[in-house]
Amino acid sequence: ALTPTKTGTLSGKITSSKDCNPNGTTCAIIQDYSLFNIVIYSADGKKFIAGTSPDTYGNFQIDLAPATYAISMEPIIGTTIPPLPVIVPITNSLTTFVTIENILSTPTLIGQ
Repeated sequence: ALTPTKTGTLSGKITSSKDCNPNGTTCAIIQDYSLFNIVIYSADGKKFIAGTSPDTYGNFQIDLAPATYAISMEPIIGTTIPPLPVIVPITNSLTTFVTIENILSTPTLIGQ
């Protein structure tokens, strides 16, 4: 018999801050989050594991083997500096949620 493959789920959403200018005007509000890639590396950041694209609204989900990963976001277009990755543990049969906040086109990953 085949041994079932153990997987956990990484689920997340990209959001844009509406309060990133001191004069009260909004800035860097992304209209289409599918222009970005979510990239997943080994915890040490040296090995590319997988990538996925969010939908227009910034939602994404991907199944991964249980391990600890470094999650980052990269623009498909433009010259945005990729954010420092957030370290996320994935647990078998559980879902880990990550929120990515995009401010002034410099994405920052927040928590899990």
